[in-house]
Amino acid sequence: MNSIQCRILVFLVFLTSCFSPVCGKDKKPRQAIEKLSIDGPYLLKADDGSMRAIFVDGKGRLLDKHYKSIPTTFSFEVFSDNGERLFPVTIHSVSRPKWKDVQPEKTFVLSDPHANWSCFASLLKAGKVIDADYNWIF
Repeated sequence: MNSIQCRILVFLVFLTSCFSPVCGKDKKPRQAIEKLSIDGPYLLKADDGSMRAIFVDGKGRLLDKHYKSIPTTFSFEVFSDNGERLFPVTIHSVSRPKWKDVQPEKTFVLSDPHANWSCFASLLKAGKVIDADYNWIF
């Protein structure tokens, strides 16, 4: 086998290995199918008075609803992650209070740790919010 044939063979083996993980025996592309769990709603209010509600329903469907204006009777159900209905929430108007306090020198922001205490504590320690003995040092 000459060097050109060898290069072609190496290229073909490489090309085959690149596509084999995404194709099954029937040569149809594999798709990762992931069932979504109940989540949301995430309510996004716009300055023009419209609102967008994004949520995953009990059948695992991602829904995105748009409202030109927020209905006065608008409410939504809160569900547990296993689909159990917990309680309803009714929207009411909220006004943001005027800022009265002096802005702090530093701020520490963190997202929901989903009950992962070790992760939460390690973030607080790394951010110098608490010390190794869980004392507030921020």
